[in-house]
Amino acid sequence: MEFFLNDYLNYYEPTKMEDGTALVYDFLSDWFIRKCMWSSESSLKEFAASIKKFYKCMSENNHISTETYEELCDMIKENMDYFLEMMDDYDNGDFYFPL
Repeated sequence: MEFFLNDYLNYYEPTKMEDGTALVYDFLSDWFIRKCMWSSESSLKEFAASIKKFYKCMSENNHISTETYEELCDMIKENMDYFLEMMDDYDNGDFYFPL
């Protein structure tokens, strides 16, 4: 989570942790895959799980709404196969990510 919060959310335009849920899709489907040489299927799944756990805690402590947390979890669940497919394509040189 430290990497997502301190690196990604501050990479382009600083974003508050509370607003970071809106950027998780872009992080998992693109940025993490392209920018992290150590990205792998297992590290992608670990990041997704860590993000869900972190934002669950933030929801329980009223930093984000329960609805926002549930939407985040649904988005990750519905798109995990796509995230893994993007990683596989990138690793095999079969896909071009625009910069």
